[in-house]
Amino acid sequence: MEPKAKRLLFLTAAIILAASTYTYALSPGHYGAAIALGAVLTMFFVGKAMN
Repeated sequence: MEPKAKRLLFLTAAIILAASTYTYALSPGHYGAAIALGAVLTMFFVGKAMN
């Protein structure tokens, strides 16, 4: 896969993951560990997109 397309794929995944983590955090009865995992995975995908 071309590096530019790979970066775009990781950036798109990071945006979708961040949005879904944010909406889950706003819902009542959410689990803090799931939100923390979503934040860590979002940072991982952003880091992969920057490579």
